Amino acid sequence: MSEYLRLLRVNQYIKNLLIFAPIFFSFNYSNLYLLKICAISCFLFCLLSSVIYIINDICDIEKDKLHPYKKYRPLANGDINKKNALILAIILICLSFIGSFLLNKSVFLFFLVYFVFNILYSLKLKKIPILDLIAISFFYIIRILIGSAITGIISSNWLYIMTFLVALVVAIAKRRGEYILSNGEKLSRHVLEYYNKDFLDFSLILISGITIVSYILYTVSERTIASVGSEYVFVTIFWVIVGFLRFLQSVLVFNKLDDPVKFIYKDNVSKLIVLLWILNFVIIKVMTR
Repeated sequence: MSEYLRLLRVNQYIKNLLIFAPIFFSFNYSNLYLLKICAISCFLFCLLSSVIYIINDICDIEKDKLHPYKKYRPLANGDINKKNALILAIILICLSFIGSFLLNKSVFLFFLVYFVFNILYSLKLKKIPILDLIAISFFYIIRILIGSAITGIISSNWLYIMTFLVALVVAIAKRRGEYILSNGEKLSRHVLEYYNKDFLDFSLILISGITIVSYILYTVSERTIASVGSEYVFVTIFWVIVGFLRFLQSVLVFNKLDDPVKFIYKDNVSKLIVLLWILNFVIIKVMTR
């Protein structure tokens, strides 16, 4: 059973919580109906995301065998055969598409776009430098769009901008780890040929800085202040800056080469920072009542 959980990449499901972002940033925490339909959408999207992981693993078996970490994946090391993986993918995609269609037609369309775009990414886009990073960021935007579609909450432009930027930071950090593990050689990704450590380090710092500035502008914008009902949203800037510094320290100083998502799971300091950031938001909202 554990090998199938690894095949589904259950540990990556945390990214799909972005579907709840429209609820979080609109402060509709007490609306149980919105929370319920968002949870159902998130569950169905988790099934779809697992399908993408399975397809990618099937296509990249030979390349994964050359990777120091990916060679331990269930398909690459032979724990699960292609036939069983393909059958599981077919079952999951049927459940995901049928469920999303019955739930909300707009959500179904976004599911379909996500699936098609991922196939396009696997076949072509991931081989094109820079565009491969942009494509990954677009996948995160789709999660926000799903959350908005299912709840009917119109998300601010700031949410899309910051989601894109944070996703870009994650994508760059991931490429950096892959590049260092490959020692500058093409191992698991063709696109690594067009990157080097200096470029990725500079890009990581640059986009992180832009993200922080964007968040600062978001907290002092009139729409945000009006939505929250408090001018003290800017206080949450502290946690964002500390969080980015911790992330950059782990990547650039401690040279952590894990997937950035796995880093969040493992690093207790980062988990505490995220928790305090969320708590700070909730406290500000409660104090305005």
